[in-house]
Amino acid sequence: MLDEVESMKITTIVDNNTLSRDLQSTWGLSILVSVTVKDKLFNILMDTSGSVPAFFHNIDKLGINLQNIDAIFISHRHGDHCGALPQVLQSIAKPVMVYVPSFRFFDTDYLQKLGGIQVATDKATVLFPGGMSTGDVGRGLSEHALIVNVKNKGLMIITGCSHPGVVEIIRKASELSEVSRVYGIMGGFHISGSEAKRVANYLKEIAVKMVSPAHCTDKEAKEIIKQKLEKEYISNGSGLVITI
Repeated sequence: MLDEVESMKITTIVDNNTLSRDLQSTWGLSILVSVTVKDKLFNILMDTSGSVPAFFHNIDKLGINLQNIDAIFISHRHGDHCGALPQVLQSIAKPVMVYVPSFRFFDTDYLQKLGGIQVATDKATVLFPGGMSTGDVGRGLSEHALIVNVKNKGLMIITGCSHPGVVEIIRKASELSEVSRVYGIMGGFHISGSEAKRVANYLKEIAVKMVSPAHCTDKEAKEIIKQKLEKEYISNGSGLVITI
């Protein structure tokens, strides 16, 4: 069974929508995941978005110091999720692990010159006590999701675009972590209206306590999920902060 973290804080740095006039929105996604593990804080940056200006504007407004980043997690190879990675690494200016799915879409030597140590997680990989990658899920585009097991809560799953399917990712996360209780899921769901009904019914069935679709989840899909899980639904956008 996957170890537990004491607490978890999730901050949406960049999304298609913004929750504040002070923050920028653009097509893409970047999320900061901060967890407390045995009284130590671990910060993992999930995706960087594709917009260098939006990313750096928003971290400045949100008071996020890139020097505190312990690892970077790139969900998949699309530019709206990893386009700003080189500039982010240059700003971190220290060696940092960059976890990618099995498809090596960055030149390892180039990344290393910027301080990035590329690690391909084609199989499920524990990244820190209480947190792991699903490994490459699905048969198409290589993509992995981040799983965190929060004490007394259950699994919190963070997705990039969910190209393999939201339901499939959740089932895989439970199987790999050996934790059946799913607290919540947030990130890109990559679904439209018809598929949203199936996803919403499944989330209701497994009794999630929180759901926050972002990025590539279309408006109709968000509305369907919100109607089905009104109490559990949280609107996402640049500036969202969730503490678990």
